[in-house]
Amino acid sequence: LNSPNQIITTDNYIYIHDKANRRIVLFNKKGEYYSQYQIGGSFDISQILADESSRKLFLISTSKISVVDLK
Repeated sequence: LNSPNQIITTDNYIYIHDKANRRIVLFNKKGEYYSQYQIGGSFDISQILADESSRKLFLISTSKISVVDLK
């Protein structure tokens, strides 16, 4: 992680927005690496939200919302 911008937790995972590397990194509750999602383009994320019941990750900027399917 180079520049963690936001950390959120759910029942299963810890989500960290690594702004400098343009990615969302997931760890399990034991702190073990699970997965990551690269953020493409010029999308400047201001907030992330995870809905594990629908398997969606919401990437929110000042002008739009992008939805990513969780693995």
